[in-house]
Amino acid sequence: MKRFFLLVLITLPLCNIIFAESEFAGYPIFGYENETGFYGGGLVYVRHRPKYFDTSIPQNSYYLSTEYSEKKQFTIKFEPKIHLKNGLYTLNSTLNFRKWPSKFYGIGNNSRLENAEDFTPIEFGCTFDVKRKLTRNWDISLIYDFNHYEITKMEEVGMLISGEIPGSKGGFNSGLGLQISYDSRNAESCPTKGELLSFRAMNYNKVIGSDYNFGEYTMDIREYISFSDKHVIALQGYISLTSKNPPFYSMPHLDKHMRGMTPNLHIDKQIAVFRAEYRVFPWEKGLLHRMGFVVFAENGQVADKPKNFSIANARSDLGFGLRYSFFMEDRLNMRIDIGFGEEDWNFSISTGEAF
Repeated sequence: MKRFFLLVLITLPLCNIIFAESEFAGYPIFGYENETGFYGGGLVYVRHRPKYFDTSIPQNSYYLSTEYSEKKQFTIKFEPKIHLKNGLYTLNSTLNFRKWPSKFYGIGNNSRLENAEDFTPIEFGCTFDVKRKLTRNWDISLIYDFNHYEITKMEEVGMLISGEIPGSKGGFNSGLGLQISYDSRNAESCPTKGELLSFRAMNYNKVIGSDYNFGEYTMDIREYISFSDKHVIALQGYISLTSKNPPFYSMPHLDKHMRGMTPNLHIDKQIAVFRAEYRVFPWEKGLLHRMGFVVFAENGQVADKPKNFSIANARSDLGFGLRYSFFMEDRLNMRIDIGFGEEDWNFSISTGEAF
């Protein structure tokens, strides 16, 4: 915990906070998941545009959130996003501390709820992403990712204590990577048209301090189609392939991408997800102008090898949500979603769109 606050203090001066016209938003967070029960917390979001910035450059932003659950789970996250040289460079960081008693169901697409075993991890992580614009729509990023994971408690008889599951003894992850992206969206927070195509390759290696050697290769494709500014269809195709033997907590988790999935139930080295969402902001005036609604459908699966992806193994969820726009310039939204999966349902409040 002390390391987290130390890194926050180190990062804050680097944020170069020269406030011009700052915008603030804050609200409580609460939700429900089968694993956590009810949870609550708070979120503070600050953004500003220095006076010397061109108005086409996104504002600098600082995001701080914390959550605590009825099962005594705790997490805190700080995310600054800073634009330099009039948008030529972007520094995007994430610092998080998490003590989140969880359940482990095994590895694979067919893990079952009755196989659950309790364990308590303590996790500290940080990611530093330096992005450089190449052209109006193309950019390239250098990424460093660090994570320390420690399991402080597990069941006396089970899969984790056997030591056969990669990562069951915790350890350090340290990885370097590159990402190249094409982005023609008309906004970052809530686009109504355009597309995003990005490819990222990460290498975690003992040479740079990692306890595990593995690679991670991710393709993310998004398309936004608008009939008007009030009616938008958002589509996403996402695939992440992992090589060698990553720890189980670094494997793709289906619930990270599908809002109706049980946390940690479906994890493996490979993941493929397709998502579609219809977004509508029907009103034009007054307070209701800030209100909107969404409905979504998601389909995905995990597998041990890419060749084992199969339509028969795909899992689906459906859901709907409410949106409230804090900042109307680019519709930075509070997101309230309810997702219904095959085994469970989830309710959550967050900031920004899911994709």
